[in-house]
Amino acid sequence: KDGRRLERRVLNAIGTLERPMSDADLETKFLELAAASHSNREAREMIELAWRLDTLPDAGELAKYASIAGLTVPQFRDQFQYLVDDQPPPLELRGEPADRGAGRASG
Repeated sequence: KDGRRLERRVLNAIGTLERPMSDADLETKFLELAAASHSNREAREMIELAWRLDTLPDAGELAKYASIAGLTVPQFRDQFQYLVDDQPPPLELRGEPADRGAGRASG
Protein backbone atom coordinates (compact mmCIF):
# COMPACT_ATOMS: atom_id res chain seq x y z
CA LYS A 1 0.00 0.00 0.00
CA ASP A 2 1.36 3.34 -0.95
CA GLY A 3 -1.02 5.48 1.15
CA ARG A 4 -3.04 6.80 -1.77
CA ARG A 5 -6.78 7.08 -1.40
CA LEU A 6 -8.75 6.46 -4.56
CA GLU A 7 -12.35 7.54 -4.94
CA ARG A 8 -14.87 7.01 -7.65
CA ARG A 9 -18.40 8.29 -7.71
CA VAL A 10 -20.99 6.15 -9.47
CA LEU A 11 -24.13 8.12 -10.18
CA ASN A 12 -26.21 5.23 -11.45
CA ALA A 13 -25.03 1.84 -10.27
CA ILE A 14 -26.09 -1.29 -12.12
CA GLY A 15 -29.42 -2.45 -10.75
CA THR A 16 -30.91 0.99 -10.18
CA LEU A 17 -33.97 2.22 -12.03
CA GLU A 18 -31.73 4.46 -14.09
CA ARG A 19 -29.45 1.56 -15.05
CA PRO A 20 -31.36 -1.70 -14.70
CA MET A 21 -29.63 -5.04 -14.83
CA SER A 22 -29.74 -6.85 -18.15
CA ASP A 23 -31.28 -10.30 -18.38
CA ALA A 24 -27.76 -11.74 -18.48
CA ASP A 25 -26.79 -9.75 -15.37
CA LEU A 26 -29.88 -11.05 -13.53
CA GLU A 27 -29.11 -14.63 -14.50
CA THR A 28 -25.47 -14.32 -13.44
CA LYS A 29 -26.50 -12.80 -10.12
CA PHE A 30 -29.06 -15.55 -9.52
CA LEU A 31 -26.55 -18.27 -10.37
CA GLU A 32 -24.03 -16.76 -7.94
CA LEU A 33 -26.60 -16.55 -5.14
CA ALA A 34 -28.07 -19.99 -5.83
CA ALA A 35 -24.65 -21.66 -5.85
CA ALA A 36 -24.69 -21.78 -2.05
CA SER A 37 -27.65 -24.16 -1.98
CA HIS A 38 -28.35 -25.48 -5.50
CA SER A 39 -26.51 -27.17 -8.31
CA ASN A 40 -25.82 -25.14 -11.41
CA ARG A 41 -28.28 -27.33 -13.33
CA GLU A 42 -31.08 -26.69 -10.79
CA ALA A 43 -30.43 -22.96 -10.84
CA ARG A 44 -30.46 -22.83 -14.65
CA GLU A 45 -33.72 -24.80 -14.76
CA MET A 46 -35.30 -22.32 -12.32
CA ILE A 47 -34.12 -19.44 -14.51
CA GLU A 48 -35.68 -21.05 -17.58
CA LEU A 49 -38.98 -21.56 -15.77
CA ALA A 50 -38.91 -17.99 -14.45
CA TRP A 51 -38.43 -16.55 -17.95
CA ARG A 52 -41.39 -18.63 -19.17
CA LEU A 53 -43.62 -17.84 -16.20
CA ASP A 54 -46.19 -15.99 -18.31
CA THR A 55 -46.61 -19.02 -20.60
CA LEU A 56 -46.81 -21.76 -17.96
CA PRO A 57 -50.26 -23.33 -17.62
CA ASP A 58 -49.83 -23.09 -13.85
CA ALA A 59 -47.41 -20.62 -12.26
CA GLY A 60 -47.33 -22.97 -9.28
CA GLU A 61 -45.12 -25.22 -11.41
CA LEU A 62 -42.25 -22.83 -10.82
CA ALA A 63 -42.89 -22.68 -7.08
CA LYS A 64 -43.11 -26.48 -6.89
CA TYR A 65 -39.82 -26.85 -8.73
CA ALA A 66 -38.12 -24.33 -6.46
CA SER A 67 -39.42 -26.18 -3.43
CA ILE A 68 -38.02 -29.44 -4.77
CA ALA A 69 -34.73 -27.70 -5.55
CA GLY A 70 -34.37 -26.58 -1.94
CA LEU A 71 -36.33 -23.33 -1.62
CA THR A 72 -39.66 -23.30 0.14
CA VAL A 73 -42.55 -21.81 -1.83
CA PRO A 74 -42.54 -18.61 0.29
CA GLN A 75 -38.76 -18.22 -0.13
CA PHE A 76 -39.03 -18.61 -3.87
CA ARG A 77 -42.00 -16.25 -4.08
CA ASP A 78 -40.09 -13.65 -2.08
CA GLN A 79 -37.07 -14.02 -4.38
CA PHE A 80 -39.02 -13.64 -7.63
CA GLN A 81 -42.21 -11.70 -6.93
CA TYR A 82 -40.62 -8.58 -8.42
CA LEU A 83 -40.60 -10.29 -11.84
CA VAL A 84 -44.34 -10.92 -11.67
CA ASP A 85 -44.94 -7.34 -10.50
CA ASP A 86 -42.65 -5.96 -13.25
CA GLN A 87 -40.57 -4.16 -10.64
CA PRO A 88 -36.81 -3.74 -10.22
CA PRO A 89 -35.14 -6.48 -8.19
CA PRO A 90 -34.95 -6.08 -4.43
CA LEU A 91 -31.88 -4.33 -3.09
CA GLU A 92 -30.29 -7.56 -1.85
CA LEU A 93 -30.46 -9.02 -5.38
CA ARG A 94 -28.75 -5.90 -6.69
CA GLY A 95 -25.86 -6.30 -4.29
CA GLU A 96 -26.97 -3.43 -2.06
CA PRO A 97 -27.76 -3.68 1.65
CA ALA A 98 -31.55 -3.74 2.13
CA ASP A 99 -31.51 -0.89 4.67
CA ARG A 100 -29.98 1.56 2.14
CA GLY A 101 -33.36 1.78 0.42
CA ALA A 102 -35.25 2.52 3.61
CA GLY A 103 -36.92 5.87 3.54
CA ARG A 104 -36.87 6.23 -0.22
CA ALA A 105 -40.13 7.08 -1.84
CA SER A 106 -41.40 4.30 -4.04
CA GLY A 107 -43.53 4.74 -7.06
